[in-house]
Amino acid sequence: MDYSLKVQKEIEIKASSVDIWNTLTSNQKLSNCLKMSVNCDLWKKGHTIYFNGFKSDLKFIDRAEITEFQTDRLLTYNYFKGDSDYFTKLSFSIKKSGKNAYKLILNGIGFLDTNDLIHAENAWTVMLQILKTEIEKTYQNNVSAITADSTTSESTRNC
Repeated sequence: MDYSLKVQKEIEIKASSVDIWNTLTSNQKLSNCLKMSVNCDLWKKGHTIYFNGFKSDLKFIDRAEITEFQTDRLLTYNYFKGDSDYFTKLSFSIKKSGKNAYKLILNGIGFLDTNDLIHAENAWTVMLQILKTEIEKTYQNNVSAITADSTTSESTRNC
């Protein structure tokens, strides 16, 4: 494993940091976005996340150990492929970037070689776009529901 190989990807998401965080730490939401099973019994430092599914018709089971957990700000874990003792350190940080917008920044350190790094860069670009789409959809649905509730409350008060 070459820990000098690093990747940084970021994407702006028009949503709250809470909506972004809730997707990153939800078994169901993350499973839906990644099109694989994601399972963590407790999203906290020291706990294990399991990822499993099929890649090229072959079943895989990967795991990650959560090393940093700062609600609505930072999630870091060491990602182990299969039974490997080698890991890629992945870190998701959330930073304010404008009104009703945040940057989701993904840092990866430690890859087998440059081919592994290039594969990760491409896969993570797609993954971040999928996360952005799903999070923004959730955020808009939440905003619409709040607006509808306040409109209903307003009209009820005026009766």
